[in-house]
Amino acid sequence: MRSVLLVEDQNPFISETILEGYGLMQITPAKRGDEAIETFASGHFDGVVLDLRLPIVDGFDVLSAIKKIDDTIPVVVLSAYGDRLTRERVTALGADAFFVKPPDYLKLHSKLMSLIALRRRDTMTFNGGHTEHLAKFRRLMKLKEQAAKVGINAPPELLISSGKACFATAF
Repeated sequence: MRSVLLVEDQNPFISETILEGYGLMQITPAKRGDEAIETFASGHFDGVVLDLRLPIVDGFDVLSAIKKIDDTIPVVVLSAYGDRLTRERVTALGADAFFVKPPDYLKLHSKLMSLIALRRRDTMTFNGGHTEHLAKFRRLMKLKEQAAKVGINAPPELLISSGKACFATAF
């Protein structure tokens, strides 16, 4: 069962009931932006469904805060405002999908489940039980490989903090 944070201020029980009805989801609702950030920070979620027009803290700020906490979490945005600027803004903030209200809940459920599945595939467990993200692991291996090519023997922390800068001068 996947755990999803549903951030919706108008009739969240409708969205919650429909999404749970399609199965494989446990929904935790939040009606305000500040409540959503607090709930997300204190819990474990596999995905987020986020409305943009919220009381106290708007959805753009919620999306930004969630991505600062976990930049790999799949976020599907819902909005009655489907204009190009709104879509571009949420995409720039890290949203993975956008649906205009009222959404086709079957498509919404399907998209969210596929995003969660992709995230889970990119997550792996290493020795010691620590969960690392495959993408970060791949970047580290690439940095180590580039460092070896130019004769740099540095700890992983230094390679990560220096990033491409140390290799740009080496080539």
